Amino acid sequence: MAVNVLVELAAFLDGFGDVGTLAAGSITINRMPDGADAPAPITELVEGGGFPGERNFGAPGLARERPILLVRVRGPVDDQATARLRIDRVKNHLVTIMSTTLGGTFYHWLNERTPPALFKWDSQRRPIFSWTADVLKELSV
Repeated sequence: MAVNVLVELAAFLDGFGDVGTLAAGSITINRMPDGADAPAPITELVEGGGFPGERNFGAPGLARERPILLVRVRGPVDDQATARLRIDRVKNHLVTIMSTTLGGTFYHWLNERTPPALFKWDSQRRPIFSWTADVLKELSV
């Protein structure tokens, strides 16, 4: 899975304004700063292995990718409610992706794989929720 899928999905989420912003560092790609001064809540998008790509009959190469998206949201200290609300909003925005073009790439769909759940508490008593989704998309441009 190309990093492009994460850039495209982060830009999509950034447009809503209620799940963080790229400019403020409250939406991140493949990293979640762990310092006490890191934004809270923070939304992280991570690429997963997914499923084998799909081919078109008789055509060389892959036609579609099937990555898995992992979303993690870390809330403020001792505040599960804020983190849960944020991950629910992220999920509700992302599952609207169906037959949509993002950043020049056509997305067939994005479906929930696992519901949001408390993943762990970090060393500074901040809750981290996780959620996963399956994606079917054309190759990123």
